[in-house]
Amino acid sequence: MGQRFFEIMSTGTTLCISNRLDNSAAYSSLGIVEGVHLLLFSSVNEFVDLVVNYTQRAEYEPRRLAMVRNARVLATLDETWPEPAD
Repeated sequence: MGQRFFEIMSTGTTLCISNRLDNSAAYSSLGIVEGVHLLLFSSVNEFVDLVVNYTQRAEYEPRRLAMVRNARVLATLDETWPEPAD
């Protein structure tokens, strides 16, 4: 999780899909919740399913839009941005 992730989320246009980390605190410590702000996957098959569902199936559009909006709100909170590395 780095600045680029928050830059993408702050656009309010793109749904982030990322590999699930072994350390879930990497997301939760920043207030990021799977299914609320982004999608996570653990395998190539799961990734493909997410991409197909969220790009080609109309019934997923309301969920996609909600996550994009939630991510934008989270990313525009000043206290959310990670500190730069020294």
